[in-house]
Amino acid sequence: MNYVVNPDATYKEVTNLGWLLRHYDEVEKFEVYGSRVIIFAGTSRGYFEIPDKNKNEWSNSTMVAVLKDGRKFVARWASYEVMLDWLRRPKFIGLPILWFGLETEIK
Repeated sequence: MNYVVNPDATYKEVTNLGWLLRHYDEVEKFEVYGSRVIIFAGTSRGYFEIPDKNKNEWSNSTMVAVLKDGRKFVARWASYEVMLDWLRRPKFIGLPILWFGLETEIK
């Protein structure tokens, strides 16, 4: 399951990556972390911890798309290689990405 997290840490579930593709022009940057991550929302002290309803042990990374309005799209991936291939689409080329702590851009 994927999530859209608001600056106040409220969130809604979205079913797939189509939501992000529909909002591609709102993406400011991407961040990629390990599988267990807490997302701090906005400048408030609110935070969002990814619900683990099924004890998903299959994911090895979490992708966060930071939108210009402060919302964050959060998705867990089983393979960071597949995630990187997915990110390498013309819509996202050139956007900044924090890749496991390394600042770079999508190429």
